[in-house]
Amino acid sequence: YDSKIQPYVGVGFGNPLRAGKVVGFVFDIGLFYTDAPRFEMTGEGMLAPTAESGPAIETALDGVVLYPTVSLGISFAFGT
Repeated sequence: YDSKIQPYVGVGFGNPLRAGKVVGFVFDIGLFYTDAPRFEMTGEGMLAPTAESGPAIETALDGVVLYPTVSLGISFAFGT
């Protein structure tokens, strides 16, 4: 990605640091906003023909600027 700033908007639930709880769960869902990805593909041997698909894939992803994210987490407290 060429952009240096990639804003994120999300909503989350849970608190991994709840007092008195041994196990905590967290959940977050949101969107990243950024520019279209840029990449290079290389291959050797039988994979060499696939590397030629790189420019076509990059062109297909050119309009993609929002990326959905989902994050699930679990935390454990020791010594409480």
